[in-house]
Amino acid sequence: MSTRTELWVPGNDLSEEYPTPPLDELAQHWSEYTGKNTLSTNGVYGAFTEPTQPIRAIASIDVCEVLRDSVGSIDLASGRKITRRSNYAEGLWFKNDETLYDSVYQQSFYTNFLRVAMTNGQVPPVENIEEINDIVSGWQERGIYPVANTATLEGCEIGTIRHTLGKYMAKSFAAIVFPRYFESEGMITKPTALKALATDLNVDLKETPTIHIDDAVKHIKAFDEDRDSFTDLDLIIPLHTDNGDEAFDRYHVPTPLAAFERADKLFAERGI
Repeated sequence: MSTRTELWVPGNDLSEEYPTPPLDELAQHWSEYTGKNTLSTNGVYGAFTEPTQPIRAIASIDVCEVLRDSVGSIDLASGRKITRRSNYAEGLWFKNDETLYDSVYQQSFYTNFLRVAMTNGQVPPVENIEEINDIVSGWQERGIYPVANTATLEGCEIGTIRHTLGKYMAKSFAAIVFPRYFESEGMITKPTALKALATDLNVDLKETPTIHIDDAVKHIKAFDEDRDSFTDLDLIIPLHTDNGDEAFDRYHVPTPLAAFERADKLFAERGI
């Protein structure tokens, strides 16, 4: 077992040092972030605050490569040129010989590196995070309910709340959901996670305009394939090196900031 006094090598697991907090602890961290009374979600791992006014729209927002530069932190640590991408392992040394560095080695490296980096506030924000926060910080007053909908790695939850959101998006979000079952028994899709939260909020997604911003094509596909659950759904993808899927060109914008500018415009066009 890995300890804090020995040199870490890929393959050693740091899940004991960086555990996923139980629901009540997660809710406490979310309450400290929002400054409001917080409830635990049902049907998905997460926490939320009750809205102070009717919810007119929902903004579902990914975190990695949308609000924080997780890939950039990996690249800086490994000494390579920073490149925005969804595949954390792509371009690193172990991709040159996958017979020597198998998938267990690869996942162990970036999983445990990000646990340490995120928990200790060492993952920088994306460019123009101040402008992004200026946009999101005004949404709740307009009846837009902002949800951090992130499939970040287990053991990164507290760092996500305390550092990424707490430092760069202070009190801008109302809820956070991690698309997984309770006690990490499995994974669910991001639209399923959002639907579970909507049930807790007593919101009908077929009557509520919804926007989801994500850099990962697989999550965009999940929403696209679940459109029957939504009547008014817009998807937005900040473009980078490996998410230029031609099927979703209409959703692409050049940067994370452009994604939030588009979302704000789409809400305004609906009179929100």
